[in-house]
Parts: sequence; C-alpha cells; structure tokens
Amino acid sequence: MRHSIIGLLFLTICVPAAAKKENEPLVSRLIWEHEFSGAMTQAELLAHAGLLHIVAREGMKKPQGVKKEDWPKKRYLLSSGGEIIWQADAKTTALLADNPFAVVMEGSGQAVVLRALNPEGKPIWILTLPEGLLISKLAVAQNKTLYLAFLPVKWLEDPVKSYEAKIMALNLDSGQPYWTAGIGPLRQSADQALPEMVVYDGLLWWVGGGLVFVVEPSGGRILWQAAISENFKSPAHWAFGEGAAFISNEEVLWAFSGRKGLLWRAALPQKEKLQTMARGPSGLACSMGDSKRLRVWFLNPGDGKLIWEETFKHAEKKLGPAPRGFAITQDRLILAADGKLFGLNSASGETVFETSVKKKVFQQGAVLRPARGHFILTGPEGAYAYSPATGQLLWEHSDFIEPVAETRKLRQATLQVGFDAAYSGYSQEASDAWSDYHRGAKSYASASAEAHYAQMRHNAEASAKALQSAENLSKGLTGAIEIDLALANQALGSRYASFYRHRGMKIGFVKAADNVDVALLDLEAGELQDLDIPKAHSACVSQVLVDPARRQIYQAFRQMALMCKDENKLHAFQY
Repeated sequence: MRHSIIGLLFLTICVPAAAKKENEPLVSRLIWEHEFSGAMTQAELLAHAGLLHIVAREGMKKPQGVKKEDWPKKRYLLSSGGEIIWQADAKTTALLADNPFAVVMEGSGQAVVLRALNPEGKPIWILTLPEGLLISKLAVAQNKTLYLAFLPVKWLEDPVKSYEAKIMALNLDSGQPYWTAGIGPLRQSADQALPEMVVYDGLLWWVGGGLVFVVEPSGGRILWQAAISENFKSPAHWAFGEGAAFISNEEVLWAFSGRKGLLWRAALPQKEKLQTMARGPSGLACSMGDSKRLRVWFLNPGDGKLIWEETFKHAEKKLGPAPRGFAITQDRLILAADGKLFGLNSASGETVFETSVKKKVFQQGAVLRPARGHFILTGPEGAYAYSPATGQLLWEHSDFIEPVAETRKLRQATLQVGFDAAYSGYSQEASDAWSDYHRGAKSYASASAEAHYAQMRHNAEASAKALQSAENLSKGLTGAIEIDLALANQALGSRYASFYRHRGMKIGFVKAADNVDVALLDLEAGELQDLDIPKAHSACVSQVLVDPARRQIYQAFRQMALMCKDENKLHAFQY
C-alpha cells in the first residue's frame, strides 16, 4: 500500500502551484531572437552600453574524436539590439573591459592584439602587446585605465621558477601606454590562483605570486613591496578601510598600510575556513568555521589584537553553509548562523537581538548584505529586509525557486519512484513468521507482531536503498545530459536582484521548473515587479538576465535533458 500511494502521488497529483502573487506580471514583448550554431555555455550582461558577452559551442553535435571539454567554442559580443558586433575563437580571446567601450584581446600566432570596439563593433584603436603571458588584468572606468600584468613566455618551460614580471597601464580612450613597471621576482606556480589587482584609496594594490605591493597609478612608481611565503590557492579575501588593506588566503591574515607597507600578520584557526571579512567603523570582523560552528573575531585594525570572539552553533550538513556577509553599523555587527540572525554589540560582542529565519533560506547559499536604512538576507528563495537596530522584519519577497535545483529534485524524485518499486515487496522475515503460525510454531499474536515489525524494517531499508540509488543515478546523469550555462548580470549592480517565480505544475512537493516568470526586486525600496517570459521546453529551464536601465529581459535556455533543443537560442523582450 505504501508504494502504491507514492506512485499515485507522482503519477496523478498534478495541480497548479499555489504561488503567492505579489502583483500581476508585466507583459513583455519579443523584440529580437538569435540562434547560435551550438549551445551557449556563458551569458553575461555587461553594465555599460547593455552589451551581451556570450560564449557558445560550435555546432549542436560534438565533433568526432573531441573530448567534451575541448569542444570548439566562439566568443561573441552582442548589442542590446541583437546585432553581433564581434566574434572570435573563445580559446584565444578574452573580454578585458566594457567601459567606456569594449576592449577584447585576440591571440594571433606569436602576437597578442588588443582591440577597442565602438557600439557598432568598429575598431577605435588597436594595440599589439609585447611578448608575454597575460596573468592578471584590471579595468578601472573612473580613470579610464586598463592594468595588465605579464610573465615572460619562458615561464611555460619551468613554471616553478621565479621570473621578473611587468605591469602595463593603458589609456582606455587611446590605447596608448601610460607606463610600464617591472616587478618581481614573481613566484607563480600552476596550482596557484592568478594574481589580483585592486584600486583603493587612489593606489593600485597587488597580491599573488609571493608578493604584495602598492603602485602609484599616475606614474607606475612602486611605493613598497613585501614578500610573503604563503601560497594563494584560492582567490584572496579583501577588506579596506582608512587607508589600509586587509588580505587573507584563508590561512593567514595580513594588514597593510597604503603608504607604509606591512602593519601586522595573524594566523587564522587551523581547519576552519574563512568565510567573510569586513572593515567596520570600529574594527575588522572575520567569520570562519567548520561543519558544526561559526567563529567570529573582531580585531583592532591598527595592531590586529583581538577585541572579542564569539562562537555560534551551525550544523552545515543540515542547514548548508552559513550565509556569507556581514551588515555593520556604527554599533552593530549582524551575521547569520544556525537558522537565525544575530545582532551583536560591536564593542563587546554581546548579543543584542536574535531573529529566526526560514530554514530553507540557509540551504541555498544566501548572502547577507547592507542596504540603505536596513540590511537584507537574500538567496534564490527570496529576500528579507530587517532593521539593524532591532532585527525586526521590515519586508519580504519570497517563495521563489532555483529552476536548475528544482529540475534536479524532480529528476531524483521520479527515479526514486522507480527504485521504490524495484526494492519494494514482501519481507522474507514476515513471510517466515506467518509460515511458523500456519504450522503451529507461533501464536497468531506473536506471528502478527513479528511480521509487522519485519515488514517495517524491510520498508525502511528499501526506502533508504531507493533514495541512495536515485541520488547516485541523478548525480551521474547531471554531467551526462546537462549543459552548464554560467550567468553573470553586471547590470543589476548592488541595487537590484532578480528571482524566478514558479508558474508551472507541482508533482507532490516538487515543482516542474519549465514554466517560470522572472521577478525584479529593488533592494533599497523593497518594491518587486513580476515580468512574464514564455514557457521553456520541458527538457530545458529558462535562464534570465534582466536589464533594469533598458527595461529588457534576455531569456536563454539551459539543457537539463537530452530532449532540450533550445540551448542555442537567445530571446530578448521589452517590458
């Protein structure tokens, strides 16, 4: 009976989802569509001029004898009107900047060429770079400068050795170099993260390759340089405040003055991963933890001494990773852990308020961020705004979905129904108990009780086997039938967030994600607007980029099963 009920649930209970309507969705109008030769694997909406940066495979069928990861791809730039203004081989090109106009890098034989493009794709300037391997880049729109860092080509022959590197500063308007500065010796092994550059307080900061240094952007003069022995195998954590930079590789924390160099160094707790680091008005806050707890340090930024430390329970296996980020005011440090928000007195670490949060928010990679007059906890499921003084909920917009996750859950649930049937049946121990009763070896009461508990054990074991088999097969299918589509939306900035509103069918507690609308949320005002988009093919899910400035929606399609035939299509709508 148990298994027939489960089967009935998934095969016959298909009802419209009772999603709460915040407002009627705005009707969107198709303004253009484009088909690439193969599936899109990357779609990025750039902040300046509304350009789209797309990477797509060449052809819908994998070339014979070519590995999946080596499938040829092309890189495209599209205008907001749908015209392709530039395209080239993805492997030998890169987008370096988009403001005040797009700058692309193209490899051609032994030469590397930079090309600045106007909105129609015509070159504004072209520059052939000196020989070298580009290892880091930073475009700064405020002073119209592109910073490029190079290692000599001979690094490829012996990537363990240290080599002299160079930084070049280019004028984005003209393509002419402002200056070139030699740095080094630079230690850059193949397993390290690439060096990073950041502009703060009028200075260019560098970390990576065994070095930290600061450059005067106007002339390229290196103010100071410090060697660090530790490796950066993951991108660095940065925090800034009052002329100082705080940098960590998750094992060590350094503080540097922009004008004087190293201020102090502190080792972080072993086997605890650094999660968030932020500079507040009265101190430097760091959170780190393991699978069971989250530790918070509040440090004196001048000397690195610990002002206070607090530890919070957090069951990562049950709740997922604790939300990243802090909200910091003059006298509060606010963080999320263990299904709650905690407001701490920044002077003492004492808990001022504690607010419970929906558990499912924690399970989807939520982020805590400050906003004007409030702070926000946001993740794929929704956004919640709170008062920094009391922790009181000010507004919420929730019950959204993450289409890829929902489709995977639906796949696993469907597989589990099949495995439930395969593993179900009558327990042999229960059958033996009734056989003993019929031949007089057991009383009816004894046989009945033994058979009942034997069948319960059998059902529990069968259910566990079905769940594990469904999980394993579903994970295996993910790589075999899905095509990853990486999205990035620079046009949202820090003011907006977008979500997916489920409009489709429910099968039990699982939502079919082929029919969704997109919701655009103003994080400052708390105002939300639903925007309609067409339903996707059942083997695809919609992946959407919203441009609030131009009131446009771009709908791409991620292949979730082999029957998806729209993974090479891009639709643009006006709302």
